[in-house]
Amino acid sequence: MSREALREFVHAVEHSAALRRDCHQVEDAEGLIALALRYGFAINHQDLDDDARCEAIDAWFATSRIQRKRSNTAR
Repeated sequence: MSREALREFVHAVEHSAALRRDCHQVEDAEGLIALALRYGFAINHQDLDDDARCEAIDAWFATSRIQRKRSNTAR
């Protein structure tokens, strides 16, 4: 149960016509979570909430004059 599992599920949806068809039948978050579990992806409501929050933060930084601090691993 992580953003990684959610990313893997989204990747699978992008690359599977059958999974995309099944996604079109989903009406809510519960249905999406159940579909992901049926296909072997362990996601939950927290993963969906966290992803939405991270997307909002990324969008804010993309339009902000404040630059996101990048860690510098080469010293």
